[in-house]
Amino acid sequence: MTPRGRFNLVMGLLVAGALGFAGWRWRQQAQNADAMSAQIAAHAAQAGAHAEGKTPGDANEARGLPFGAPSMPSPLPPWGQPLGANLALVRQRADAGDARAACRLGVELALCGQSGANHAPQIEAARRLALQQGQSPAQADAAADAARGQLVQRDQDLARYCEGMDRSLPGQAGAYLRKAALAGNRDALLRYAQGAFFGQAGSDQDQYRYLHDPAFGHWYREAVPMLQRALRAGDPMAAQLLADAYADDRVPLDALLPDDPVQAYSYRLLLSWLRGEPAPDAGALDPRQRADAEQQAQRLYRESFGSRPVPGGVPRALTLRPDDPAAAPCQ
Repeated sequence: MTPRGRFNLVMGLLVAGALGFAGWRWRQQAQNADAMSAQIAAHAAQAGAHAEGKTPGDANEARGLPFGAPSMPSPLPPWGQPLGANLALVRQRADAGDARAACRLGVELALCGQSGANHAPQIEAARRLALQQGQSPAQADAAADAARGQLVQRDQDLARYCEGMDRSLPGQAGAYLRKAALAGNRDALLRYAQGAFFGQAGSDQDQYRYLHDPAFGHWYREAVPMLQRALRAGDPMAAQLLADAYADDRVPLDALLPDDPVQAYSYRLLLSWLRGEPAPDAGALDPRQRADAEQQAQRLYRESFGSRPVPGGVPRALTLRPDDPAAAPCQ
């Protein structure tokens, strides 16, 4: 065999191996998502059986819905209305198995847990960004001061919004979001998987205390399978969270998944199709990596979204703003 032939053979084997590994990883993720689907369906069915006064194991349990667990008929307080006066009622409904109430309580606890957080990383990020944009050190300091002022104002607004919230509850945001996610609430599933409620406030020591909490162990095992499940069910926001997670390390989910430019590009490419936008720049990916990413994105676009853009587009973040009715969670 000529040197050229040997080279072509070796390159062919490497490409085949890479494609085989990508296929194996996709199958593994699918299996994890299937297992999580079964767990969520079982919880949703059990919640439905209890809500109707029935025992698990009957025909209704077998029809456990993938999303949208049963909720009590009375509406929750409108988004933006502080839960202080309604806290006991919403908590009672959440503890009784109402998925929407559990989600709303988890969201409110996560939101109120942001008050008093350590803002030093965000302030420093504002300074760094200003320097990267070519601003002078004095201008960068001014940008950092402006960011500090905005964060202080936000803390004051949150303190007013969260008046009446039980001080013993903020650490239970994850537990209530997990309860709602396992019961089938789609928004809770995404917010629980993101893990942004971990280590929000207090000193650095307090912020990392959650690493020894059994609840963190649950999240560590469940976050990625939950997102994969949501993605396979056609939830575009799951693609956004995965694209972010493979690209940076801003929230616990991002730190859980190692940065992977191929995976990040695959999900960004998928999002561009879902939004009806031009394909993103592939950056430093070589042709083989780009082909792998495109193959995965095409499969997800076809299998999870029917090769169609999402009407109305895809949000770029899971926002929590009490003053924005459009951001109402848990519906």
